[in-house]
Amino acid sequence: MSIASILDTSKRGIQASESAIDVTANNIANVNTPGYTRRTATFSQLKNGKVKTFGSVSGSSKSEEITRSRNRFIDEQYLNQNHSFSKYSSYANLYSQIEDIFAEPKESGLSNHISELWDSWSDLAANPESQAARIIVSDKAVALEKTFNRINSELIHLKEDIAIGVRGNVDDINSRLKLLQSINIQIASNNSDDLLDQRDRIVSELSDFMEIKTKEGDHGEMTVTTGGQILVSFDTLNMVEVETVSQGNTTGLIVKLTNSKTPLDIQSGEIGSLLNINNKMIPDYLTKLDVVAKSIAEEVNAIHYNGYDLNGNTNINFFNDNINGAGNFKVNAVIKGDPSYIASSNMLEESGNAIVAQAISDIQLNEVINGNSIGEYYDSLVTDIGTNVQKYNNLRDSQEIIVRTIQNQQDSKSGVSLDEELVNLTQYEQGYQAAAKVVGVVQELVDTILMIF
Repeated sequence: MSIASILDTSKRGIQASESAIDVTANNIANVNTPGYTRRTATFSQLKNGKVKTFGSVSGSSKSEEITRSRNRFIDEQYLNQNHSFSKYSSYANLYSQIEDIFAEPKESGLSNHISELWDSWSDLAANPESQAARIIVSDKAVALEKTFNRINSELIHLKEDIAIGVRGNVDDINSRLKLLQSINIQIASNNSDDLLDQRDRIVSELSDFMEIKTKEGDHGEMTVTTGGQILVSFDTLNMVEVETVSQGNTTGLIVKLTNSKTPLDIQSGEIGSLLNINNKMIPDYLTKLDVVAKSIAEEVNAIHYNGYDLNGNTNINFFNDNINGAGNFKVNAVIKGDPSYIASSNMLEESGNAIVAQAISDIQLNEVINGNSIGEYYDSLVTDIGTNVQKYNNLRDSQEIIVRTIQNQQDSKSGVSLDEELVNLTQYEQGYQAAAKVVGVVQELVDTILMIF
């Protein structure tokens, strides 16, 4: 091997070490950068003594390429599990909010106020001529009225907040889809590792909102679909939008591709849970709450209307006669203004007769809603909410373990370990110094030869 060849070989060694040191330094600098994928300098040996790429000769090495340390199988696992974790987390949060609205089994809960109303009628039956007992009945009824109105109002407000959340999520999705298509176009002409990192981070964020499927093209461009519909590819960008639709006595939301009439089938991710709670669960709870409110009003009014108060007045409803649910559940203004209009007797001029008061108290025992008492029907509603809170808390916790395990696998493959990078840095530095020392030795040889001649 000639001196020129030795110098060339040493130069290639220095260049390879410099390249590896640059890669390592870049990894260290980005140790805390979200979504950054560790780079690896791959060395290769050039054979047959032929000049290749940079003119390397037999036995020399060069940094042939810089690769991103990614495992596509692990990435796909993350996407397949993350949307479920996002869904369960959202469900757990929403059901917890609904549970707080009903406030069971606290004193401020509806169950307690219903029981206190029945108890107040029982106390009036024990003292049918008592004005104080009537005042308590009125006060308990007003407290029940406020509780029905509050729960109804807060559920409606939660539904409105969810609608705002869905629209915000859709805006976030669209901004990411636009950016992803822009990155696809750039990757096709310049397959930059930084662009690929940004692409993978955006795809990961999209999986928070809904279940998605991805397919990587030959040049690194990414096609993203949901429910069989293309959201973005190299030459396609389908934005999504939210539309309000009528659902009986209320409204619901659908998410669809812009300019399409067919809703996207989104069952998972944060949007999947928001749509289900908004379109199905809250309307269902409101309907059942209305059944309870209307049943109480109708059952009490049916008995009270035919009763007599202390002054012999009759044909007075205890609650308003136009109540159709919890939203307009109201105590009759006449009763509110003067509790003496509360009837306890079923006979005129028999003020000590407590048959009406006792009959109203006994409503709590009657099977008036689908073979259930009012209390049993309402308890089943509260139980369903509590069961869902526990269910989705458990599912969220279990899914979080799965997602964290996959994230740890991703970090092991793609994350930057400072200890490992420092070891590599030392190794590449020693390689650089060794190659540089060869250059120094060759220089000494050349000087010696020149001195001889």
